[in-house]
Amino acid sequence: LARALVIRPKVLLLDECLSALDKKLRVEMQVELRKILEESKVTTFFVTHDQEEAMTLSDTIVVMRDGNIEQTGSPKEVYEHPRNKFVADFLGKANIYEGKLISITDGKLTITTENGTVVIPGTPCGKSIGDDVIFAVRPEKLRVATAADKAKDVACIEGTTDAIVYSGNITSCVIKCGRLDVKVEMNGVDAPARGETVSITWDPADTVLLEA
Repeated sequence: LARALVIRPKVLLLDECLSALDKKLRVEMQVELRKILEESKVTTFFVTHDQEEAMTLSDTIVVMRDGNIEQTGSPKEVYEHPRNKFVADFLGKANIYEGKLISITDGKLTITTENGTVVIPGTPCGKSIGDDVIFAVRPEKLRVATAADKAKDVACIEGTTDAIVYSGNITSCVIKCGRLDVKVEMNGVDAPARGETVSITWDPADTVLLEA
C-alpha cells in the first residue's frame, strides 16, 4: 500500500486486500485504511465480497451481479432502500415478503400476505390493485410485539421461535411463520425461548417496497 501511494496515483485499485486477515485485525485495518485513503485523497476502487467491509470503507457502493450494475449509492442509501430483491438479500440480512396489493389510499399501501395484512407508506411503483408485490424488512427493525402494540392494533405476524443465536451484543432469532423464516436481531432485549409462540411487529416506515 505504501509503495502504491508514494507515487501519488490518480486512482488506486484494491482487490480484496484484507481477505487474508483474521476478523479482529481485519476490522482494525478497515478503520486504518479508511483513514489513510481520506488523508491521501486518492480515488479508490475497492473490490470485496464482504458487505460489512464495503459499507465501512465506501463513500459510494456499486452492487454488481453477472457483470451488471444492480444499484449504486451511498452505503446508507443502498442498505436502507435496496432497489430489488437481490440487493436487499445480498447487502446485509433481509426478510423478504411476497403479497398482493389490495388497496392504495392516502399514500398508504395495504398488502395481504399469507401471514397477515400489512399497511405501509409509499407509492405503488407502477403497481395496480391486485398485483403481486415484494417488500423487505431488515432483521434489526423487527421486535417482539408487546401488549401495548396489540392494544393499538399494530400489524403483527405470529410464529414460533425456531432458533436462537447469542453473539454478545446481539441475539439473533429465527421465527417460523408458516412457510416463512423471519430473522430478528435484538439488542439488549430478552429473547424468547425456543419453541415459544411470539408476535413480531415493526414500524411500517421501515418497510421497503422492491422492484420485481
